[in-house]
Amino acid sequence: MGKIEMVLKAEIARLSRREARRLMTKHVEELRRLRRRVAELEHEVRSLKAARAEEQVKTKIRAVTESVAGAEVKTVRMSPKLIRALRNRLGISQAELAKLVGVSTVAVGQWESGRSRPRSESKARIAALRSLGRREARRLLGGAVTMKAAGKEDYPTIKALVLDFVHRCGGHVDYEALTKEVKKLRPASEWKKTHWAWYKHEILHGKYKGLFSKKERAAVSQA
Repeated sequence: MGKIEMVLKAEIARLSRREARRLMTKHVEELRRLRRRVAELEHEVRSLKAARAEEQVKTKIRAVTESVAGAEVKTVRMSPKLIRALRNRLGISQAELAKLVGVSTVAVGQWESGRSRPRSESKARIAALRSLGRREARRLLGGAVTMKAAGKEDYPTIKALVLDFVHRCGGHVDYEALTKEVKKLRPASEWKKTHWAWYKHEILHGKYKGLFSKKERAAVSQA
């Protein structure tokens, strides 16, 4: 009788442990599901906050741009030194300023060197950027916001277009996207894959090497 009792106790204990494991597994899975859901909700909240902050900055930019455009744009002081000072204050590169204004990196370089001057539209946008702080500028750049779509006048040559495209994508060049942009702005161009291969070589080893950072060249080498 004692032996039967021991067997029954052992079996009850085994079944109890199995049921406990089953319930524990169920609770653990539910806890993991809830944690994933909380993480998703936190991400959504952060995204909404970022989108709201970005929209506020864009509204501010539009208001200032309209006020500048509505006034006499010619009265806005603009010099290579002022453009460089603005860029340094915002802590952004020439490529990033170009993205915010909606022109090519080449155009910004020419403004800062004094070889050319911003057009009226660009002048108004640069003046509007003066009202931003570093954080607001980063919000716009983080959202990949451009103040206008670049047009043919921003790229006097295909070289300028290609080099600026590489800057904008940080070296992670999508050949199809590059081809589409070249054809859009230069429909008569006989752009081919061999042309990109030449640019790639010059960026990595040739005359354009100094225009790009080590990180950008590393990305180009994988493109």
